[in-house]
Amino acid sequence: MRPSCECKDDRQHLEFRGIEDRDEMKLENRFSPIAGCFSGRPGDSRPCPRSRETFALSLLLTGLVFLAACQTPRPRATPPGSGLPPGPDGTHEMRGNASWYGPGFEGKPTSSKEIFTGTELTAAHRTLPFGTVVRVAVTGSGEEAGREVDVRINDRGPFITGRIIDLSRTAARKIGLDRAGVLPVELTVVSWSQSGAPVSEKLDPDRLYVLQIGVFASYENARQLRIRVEPMIDTLVEVKERAGVYRVIAGPLQGLRAASAARKTLEAIGIEGILSPF
Repeated sequence: MRPSCECKDDRQHLEFRGIEDRDEMKLENRFSPIAGCFSGRPGDSRPCPRSRETFALSLLLTGLVFLAACQTPRPRATPPGSGLPPGPDGTHEMRGNASWYGPGFEGKPTSSKEIFTGTELTAAHRTLPFGTVVRVAVTGSGEEAGREVDVRINDRGPFITGRIIDLSRTAARKIGLDRAGVLPVELTVVSWSQSGAPVSEKLDPDRLYVLQIGVFASYENARQLRIRVEPMIDTLVEVKERAGVYRVIAGPLQGLRAASAARKTLEAIGIEGILSPF
């Protein structure tokens, strides 16, 4: 199994979805420093004890507000309304590494059943609804830092831990990813899909699930992945072909607990599995 980047004809993809609502919390400082109070004796301008305590509390609260403002949370996104279920923590991954794919997949169907065309500005993401447009901005300190490209999500992947998006060759060229192979990026949703198939945002703990753990243009590469992971998880692992694309599927797995355990086992060897109902 080879990573998805320059001149590789196989990809690894994973799906795990879920939704998280985050509430912004605002701290309100209801205290202000008090200059002091007077004892009434001539020349005595010392602050009274209550003033000192209030002043100290004010400084403490101000410091807490400052620290909260300085925290930089990991970028995540939550779609409006019903859409595809996000990741296991309830949100879509928006910061990580980007790679690109294309050779071997030209003219073949993507996970959305749209035909892959490397000249279009498209991408694969594990959880964002098909049709969502995201801006991919290169981060870090390399020569590509600051470059951006807008892409439309029409496929699922990547399947390698640490990577969050696979770009088409043309999209990769616009940010220098075709030369680098892998780059750190941050994603921003430009527009949410209005046609994503509505599904339940909660996963039923008792139903059957399957894990998609790889997508390949070559049957032999898919077969090698199946042989590698089959001894690691207690379920059937098979290669399924559709229009020249080979997907490695594990399952069915009985219940969400068993499916999540299998997914964690695969994460230990760098494979990000995409969980979906059977």
